[in-house]
Amino acid sequence: MNTATNINHLLEPEVILQSMYEPFVYLDNEWRFQFLNDAALKKLDKKAEELIGNTLWECFPEISGTEVEGEYRKVMEQRANSQFEFYIPRLDSWVEIRAYAHKSGIFIYYNDITDKKRVIAQGEKWFQYIADCVPVMMWSCDANKRTNYLNPAFLQFTGLSFETQTRKNRAVAVFEDDRQSFVEAFDEAFEKRATIHREFRVRYYDGSYRWVAYTGQPMYDPPGNFIGYTGTCVDIQDQVMMNQKMEKRVKQRTLELVAALEQEKRNNKLQSQFVSLASHEFHTPLSTILSSVGLIESYIKLNQPENEYAHLNRIRAAVKHLTDTMNDFLAVGKLDDGVIELRDELFDLQQLAVETVDEFESIMKAGQKIIFSYKGYPKIRSEIKILRNMLANLLSNAIKYSGKNIQLDIEVNKKQITIAVADSGIGIPEDEHEKLFNKYFRASNVGNIRGTGLGLNIVQRYVELLNGTINFTSEVGVGTTFIIKIPNRTTFQNAPANVYNSTYKK
Repeated sequence: MNTATNINHLLEPEVILQSMYEPFVYLDNEWRFQFLNDAALKKLDKKAEELIGNTLWECFPEISGTEVEGEYRKVMEQRANSQFEFYIPRLDSWVEIRAYAHKSGIFIYYNDITDKKRVIAQGEKWFQYIADCVPVMMWSCDANKRTNYLNPAFLQFTGLSFETQTRKNRAVAVFEDDRQSFVEAFDEAFEKRATIHREFRVRYYDGSYRWVAYTGQPMYDPPGNFIGYTGTCVDIQDQVMMNQKMEKRVKQRTLELVAALEQEKRNNKLQSQFVSLASHEFHTPLSTILSSVGLIESYIKLNQPENEYAHLNRIRAAVKHLTDTMNDFLAVGKLDDGVIELRDELFDLQQLAVETVDEFESIMKAGQKIIFSYKGYPKIRSEIKILRNMLANLLSNAIKYSGKNIQLDIEVNKKQITIAVADSGIGIPEDEHEKLFNKYFRASNVGNIRGTGLGLNIVQRYVELLNGTINFTSEVGVGTTFIIKIPNRTTFQNAPANVYNSTYKK
């Protein structure tokens, strides 16, 4: 019986509240102190007899008119719970206050967050120290879009004071022609709490305007409340000027190329098509190279190697496209002039196919696979350059016009070499099948997929040079299969046949 009594005593609310490490205060509906635990008395540096029975306002007149009074009255009058932070000058400490409405008054819990505030303040101090020292322009704004920080690099760049740049128009330093679009883009990102990336012109300290790359990220406090944006500005004037100069040079060189070909195209419709294709096929990868060079320079300054590698890959792909396009034009020229010399040599066709497939791994689409099988004698006697070109053109087309698997099957017996390339791509409209091997022909459903329209014409003419045949089947939305058959002129001396299977995927 005594044991039960002792347990009940330990479970009394007052005992529980006194045992709490967290300060606790109970005010009745008349704002009188009715209970404070020891932790609260220690925090407030008061004795219980000084407070119990007296009102909050009598004991602590200094909180009248402060945020504390407003929050407490809201809890008392509206019966709405509240949580907020407050600095107590008398104690030189910060507290997190949680006030809960009750029918008999309000319950208040205090949590000392002074150390936490000091850590945050120290972090902010270090951040500002770093931001003040770095050469990159840095800025921040609050949740109401008011600019609250511009580092020295920013002020030095514009030559304008902080007050001038924030007093009236937050975009006062932005070039007038760019200002409206910048403000609209910023406001849209701000409402969505999205990252913003913009390039525009900003006033330089000498009165001129220079191009900058502007970025901004939303900021949140530890509880997850949105508190504004922070970001950087990077001077990209030199890169922009270089890009413009290079683009102008490319345009000029393109115009010179067109002018040089104009005389010859008047009497040859195919030459006119060549000029059009050359302008399109060369300009796109050159523009990619030029823009990537400028961005790489920017990323070097920002020490972002992962972005440098991405643009180097873009340059590699663009150069490969240029090389393949030029090879097609050169091949057509030689075929038209009849200057192709056939040089039979003994080589490993299986190895040639593997090497050719390897070359295309870098331009395969995500999720795309080349399934390669080889059956028969690996070494043959034929024209190695022509076979490599045929394989490359067929695989290139399959990769470009298909989003899924590509099947490459090669079979070599003593009489014949058979090469089959099948894709599951867009297919060729049936009424265009007869035009497929025409020079410069491109199917009506290729959309914006780049190409010269020369590849299949070259393949067909190469097959004819080797006294072979090429056939195909195709259905729109299902895919296309090309089958090449070439006489095998190899002399076999009991050479073993071979079976090889492999899958290449992106």
